[in-house]
Amino acid sequence: MSDKQIILDPTGLYDIPSGYIRITTEVEWIQFFGVSADPCWVRGERLCKWAETWLQSWNRSEEITEIKQHPRYILGQLFATVPLPDDWTDEQLLILTTKLDSYPQDNPIAYFLADNITNSNGQIWFAQASISHLATWLSIPVAEEYKPLERVWQQRFKEHELANYYQTEDKLLFLRRWLGIAEPVFNDIGKYPLPVPDLLRQEFDSYWQQLISRTEGKVLDTLIPTNHVGMERIANCAYRALKTRSDWINKVREAKVIPYLSYQQKLELSLNQRPPQPLALDATPKEALAWATKDYLPFRCWEVIKQPASTSRISDSLADSFVEWMLQHYPQMKVESVENSYLNYSVASRVQNLCQDSPVFWVVVDGLGWLDHLELLSLLTNNYKLAVETAIEPRFSILPTKTEYAKWSLYAQLLPSDSAWVADAGKAFVKMGMGKRYTDRQVDKLYSALRKKTSKLYCWDTDIFDSLYHSQKDWQSFNELDRPHTLKVIAEKIDYCLQQYPDPDALRIVIASDHGQIMGTSEKITHCPPELEPKGRMAIGKTDDTRFVVLEGDRYGLPHDISIVKNVTIRDQNAILKSASGFLKILYPHLELTLMDYERDCLEPACKLRQAIRNSLYYLDDEFRQFGREIYVETK
Repeated sequence: MSDKQIILDPTGLYDIPSGYIRITTEVEWIQFFGVSADPCWVRGERLCKWAETWLQSWNRSEEITEIKQHPRYILGQLFATVPLPDDWTDEQLLILTTKLDSYPQDNPIAYFLADNITNSNGQIWFAQASISHLATWLSIPVAEEYKPLERVWQQRFKEHELANYYQTEDKLLFLRRWLGIAEPVFNDIGKYPLPVPDLLRQEFDSYWQQLISRTEGKVLDTLIPTNHVGMERIANCAYRALKTRSDWINKVREAKVIPYLSYQQKLELSLNQRPPQPLALDATPKEALAWATKDYLPFRCWEVIKQPASTSRISDSLADSFVEWMLQHYPQMKVESVENSYLNYSVASRVQNLCQDSPVFWVVVDGLGWLDHLELLSLLTNNYKLAVETAIEPRFSILPTKTEYAKWSLYAQLLPSDSAWVADAGKAFVKMGMGKRYTDRQVDKLYSALRKKTSKLYCWDTDIFDSLYHSQKDWQSFNELDRPHTLKVIAEKIDYCLQQYPDPDALRIVIASDHGQIMGTSEKITHCPPELEPKGRMAIGKTDDTRFVVLEGDRYGLPHDISIVKNVTIRDQNAILKSASGFLKILYPHLELTLMDYERDCLEPACKLRQAIRNSLYYLDDEFRQFGREIYVETK
């Protein structure tokens, strides 16, 4: 009995491997069979039947190694109840059969899909059925040519409790329904458990933008965030709509979307483009802080950035109410114990207490305002995965809000009126009784100290943020470029410092400021009264000049009396100047007059006219009280 190998290919589709004798006719069979020792490959349906009969008659059927089956039959067996596409040619069927035959035969379809569906995690085709698995699979786009194989793969789950969902014939429609952007909405097994898939993000956003616009925001009233997939995207759609239609905003809608927005988006949306009411004079310190941080500061930020420079600043007038409140309440707050004080030198007391239990990295960012502080915390928690242990609480700065006073008090836990006060924050830090303070020029020493664990307290005192406010004039570019960039630099340095410490998890971080800068220009002293010593926005000494607010040393805990220049709203300035110009043209067309003539005959009458209008508006309606009542002018 011969051991010759014979392959019968009645389909004529398969390629003949090298080393085989090709036999396509009876003549070739007689010519080559039994002559050569090489195996034979018989091709053609009629010849294969003839060869099979010939071998049977000679009792040599065992020499037939394989009878090739038609790839349509092979795939039909594999596809079972899933019909093969009618438009697949024999050549395509053969290529697919050959490819499937190269994979492990326990699950060749899954291996094929994992190999060819490149925009997915290949393991999805081998995983067990679950809601999460279903959600992931639905989001995977499959090319049309591979969909028949995917339908075969779907049959694996026919006995599972989720079988009905896996057997869907339109994955994309089913996914839209599950996401709530197609009817009828599907939620039989809860909300879609994953983020909105990439392939439907644009459609999802468009759906919600149109829905919010069509209902004028009313759809947000009944929205339950925990029940909706893609709340972050819905919130961004709402933000874009509400930002341009402030009349659609209310507290309920704002509360629904705020948790899902970025810090900057929250700030812009919370403004609502409407000024808050002035601070009530009888407000408690807690109420005053809430007014300043939630109402005044966000509104001022929006107004300075968005409003043209030529318009009057409502926030300047609102600030007057805060000034009046501070003048009345600060003397009482300064006598309370440091530990429980609403003044920000209570931070040092907390730092000392924390140092009893663990090492502390105290970051003092000069000029860091409340809104900036929130954004810095957002960067640290989102970008560097730090956790907030104690929620940030606002505090009042020590008066006056200049570094030499406020920072000294922050470290020393004493008011500037103390006999030890000097304009040197380094000497004040010594009163902490522990640790060391490092300025921006000493950060290399700070890194070294952290690596060596030299003490319980490390203080980085940086003025890189405060310096921005002293050099900037374009507040929009400042807000969009310089401010966020510098905050990112500070956050990055904080994280770097943390990583230098041998045991980062043990190091607690405290972030504070001596005083907060706010956007917008402020009046500087011009034509300073002789009794004052000018110092930029303030002056040492006391004056009766109505252009100034006076902080008496004894009453406000200062080493000397201090006078601070008031602001005048631009609208009043313009109105007064126009009226004064009119009087000038009428009374002195030849321009032959002295400064005293101008003040007496032009400026003072113009001021009285404007003051009369302001008085009428002030008593006419509460809306106008936010602008204040008294007008102060000066001749330059």
